Amino acid sequence: MHYINRYHSFINALKGQDIASSIEMHHIVPKSLGGTDDKSNLVALTPRQHYLAHWMLWKAYGKEMAHAFFFMNNSVKYKKIGSKAYESLRLEALSQMSKKRTEYMAKPEARENLRKHRANQVIPREAYERQ
Repeated sequence: MHYINRYHSFINALKGQDIASSIEMHHIVPKSLGGTDDKSNLVALTPRQHYLAHWMLWKAYGKEMAHAFFFMNNSVKYKKIGSKAYESLRLEALSQMSKKRTEYMAKPEARENLRKHRANQVIPREAYERQ
């Protein structure tokens, strides 16, 4: 709850700020948590503020926000975080990606798409000869 309150205080303090440098639009309630593209759900932040907002979301919501923050940390645009935080973040992001993949593959149409893809693959002759 601490990070959720901290995040909301941070965002409320930045609403309506005058930014002279480059800006990034941030969803106050992330789309993955049900947020929309409505103007009332968007706030202009500096790149550093945007990074900090996502860090707070990751700390507040964990796995649900790990994926977005992980990719933000692998962007040339942002500085890397410390090794311990990176390790924790990476494990949470991988866990979340694995969960989403498992949920996707549970759908019959996903398995059918994979079957069709594999049926269309050309297997080199050498692969058969090695057996």
